[in-house]
Amino acid sequence: MKTKFSRPYQNRLARRTAPYHQRKAVFNVHLSKELRSKYKGVRNLPVRKDDTVIILRGKYAGIQKRVTDVNFKHGKIKIETVKTTKTDGTEIFHFIEPSNCVLVSLGKIDSGRKALIERRTGSKTESDDEE
Repeated sequence: MKTKFSRPYQNRLARRTAPYHQRKAVFNVHLSKELRSKYKGVRNLPVRKDDTVIILRGKYAGIQKRVTDVNFKHGKIKIETVKTTKTDGTEIFHFIEPSNCVLVSLGKIDSGRKALIERRTGSKTESDDEE
């Protein structure tokens, strides 16, 4: 989702109040070099549950784990062992921005995701030959 404002608060407001079909674009995550070479012409894909990602930025940089939840309302993803300890000692999951991650492996490739990859590559993928 491209924002067109020069002031940061206007961009944040546009992302917060965007309709559902535009919010999905926020969840596009860059592919690793291995996946880019496998799926020629595809630079990014929407992240889904059970995908494996590497966190590139922030406190948890370098962690490679599975995505357990995708929160469309807040525009963030939840990753397996990324937790924060509250002051009372309880642990809660720490949500991560999808733009700070890279997809390492795709979880389940269903018909919708397969169609998206084929549309972006412009031809049949190598995964069709394997199945």
